[in-house]
Amino acid sequence: MYYCIVYCIMLFYTDYHYHYYHYYHNTTITTASDDRGIQVVREKIKAFASGAVGTQRTAGYPCPRYKFIILDEADTMTPDAQSALRRVMEQYSKVTRFCLICNYVTRLIEPLASRCSKFRFKSLSPSSMINRLTYIAQQEQVNLGEGALDTIMDVCGGDMRKAVNYLQSSHQLSGKLIQSL
Repeated sequence: MYYCIVYCIMLFYTDYHYHYYHYYHNTTITTASDDRGIQVVREKIKAFASGAVGTQRTAGYPCPRYKFIILDEADTMTPDAQSALRRVMEQYSKVTRFCLICNYVTRLIEPLASRCSKFRFKSLSPSSMINRLTYIAQQEQVNLGEGALDTIMDVCGGDMRKAVNYLQSSHQLSGKLIQSL
């Protein structure tokens, strides 16, 4: 999901060399499931948010006024870390934009969730998932046996990330030909 967010952020910068430099200096991505404690918020996130926004100007390419912090799987952060994040969001809201990506909005503490705009995405259609899984299998030179994709689709429940992970796991376990389970 954060690839979509990253793409949207990069739209702020129109020239490749220009956006490459400013994107990497004004954006940070943290996977909260790995870095979920209060120390990460106090040290890494606060330090990044408190830094000055780039003032470099290139003719025809104004620098965005914001830094961006993307927190993937923010719902796995501890409640103390979420409280600390809320304070950082309040303190640096003029120069920093936060994007919290989570699987379960209900796992965010209410004071944090109330400061966010929520966007919910529905599951992909089965036909588009099958098309994409077939494309991935072709690119990776994996042969799919009769009913293999149907089994993956039944198990993943409309979650594309799970479907790709099941495809990868099945390939690692069975080699080049994945049979139906």
